[in-house]
Amino acid sequence: MKAIVLLVLLVSFSNISFSSEESKKWTPDYQVIETKFDKLLAFNQSRFTFEVDVDSLKENTKLIYDINKSGNNLTAYTNSKKRFFVLTSAGKHTFRIFYKDGYNEITISDFEIKSRYETVIKLKFHKKVVSTDPSVIPVDICYKPVIYLYPKLPTDVAVSLNPNGKLTFTYPKYQDIWKVNATPEGKLTVNNQTFNYLFWESEFNLKTNEQTFSEGYIVNGSNSLEFLEKQLTAFGFTSEEKADFITFWGPRMTAEKEWFVHFVVNEDCQQFADVQFEPKPDHFYRFYILLAPLDEVKNQLKSEPKAQVLAPMKREGFVAFEWGGSYIHSTNL
Repeated sequence: MKAIVLLVLLVSFSNISFSSEESKKWTPDYQVIETKFDKLLAFNQSRFTFEVDVDSLKENTKLIYDINKSGNNLTAYTNSKKRFFVLTSAGKHTFRIFYKDGYNEITISDFEIKSRYETVIKLKFHKKVVSTDPSVIPVDICYKPVIYLYPKLPTDVAVSLNPNGKLTFTYPKYQDIWKVNATPEGKLTVNNQTFNYLFWESEFNLKTNEQTFSEGYIVNGSNSLEFLEKQLTAFGFTSEEKADFITFWGPRMTAEKEWFVHFVVNEDCQQFADVQFEPKPDHFYRFYILLAPLDEVKNQLKSEPKAQVLAPMKREGFVAFEWGGSYIHSTNL
């Protein structure tokens, strides 16, 4: 138990710069409170109990989490004790937990739990802090870009990725290149494993300009799913691609009252990464969403934003398609 606690205290902190005064107040993103045997759990069943440490947090607060880098976002709600529970099998598990925009996302990597044991973990979500040091460049996250491939015939494709920043996660693992066998149905085989898409994520520095705020949409969080359905259908997403996009971004958008939304498409997505293919597809379409809580960008909206008119995809020949997104913060303005 002492070894586990020591390991947790050595977790890496999030990529945010702090003044010396702020650093004195900094605590780890998470701390293990206790691990104990629970006879009510079945054989090979275990439980994680997460206690959320956020000031003024209310009962029934929604959080989004992913377990074992599945790419599937699950929803949890806190109880009166600011806790939520996740039942798992025994073994090692990795969690990514999202509270709301403006707070750090917490990652707990390869945490091992025994059969019929419960581990209680306190989560400390910190507000993202902007450094007053002008030499510090703020870091953004390019969230879950995924790449689909649809050749006309089964084809071996080499995919190279050059992000404008530091890669933080890829799946399947990216090592200078992805060597993929792709089918017309979009099934991708890498090292004898089959995937629906290639996944990557990175740190980068998002740049915005006046055009970013002159075109876009103001969206109520409660209407975000209908909004996404409409926009993705108009651009030409398939039903499977829409489900992938909405299950990732939908829970995040419904967590906020109002959003400013701006889409970046096709060649303009070079700001996120350069992606090359061999052989080259007939068409490579890209679709990124930029989000900001409306209150954070009201000063940048000089008038009601003009709705964006996006040309739909033409699914002719060998088509490659990528979607992703990021948040606009005050540090980008």
